Amino acid sequence: MKTHEEMQAAIVERAVEDAAFRARLIDDPKATIEEVLGIAVPEAMIVAVHEDGPTHTHLVLPPAAQAER
Repeated sequence: MKTHEEMQAAIVERAVEDAAFRARLIDDPKATIEEVLGIAVPEAMIVAVHEDGPTHTHLVLPPAAQAER
């Protein structure tokens, strides 16, 4: 089974190469991820897609419980 990082890298790579996929991913990330990876994203999980730009970037932090280890 692929790791979270491997799955994320595959999605990002495809979004860079395929404009239609990128648009679908931004519009409906859960459904797009489920379709591409063949997994079910839990109903309670929120998936947000953010694009970096020339004037801003995003930093993703692990959950607080993991950061305290």
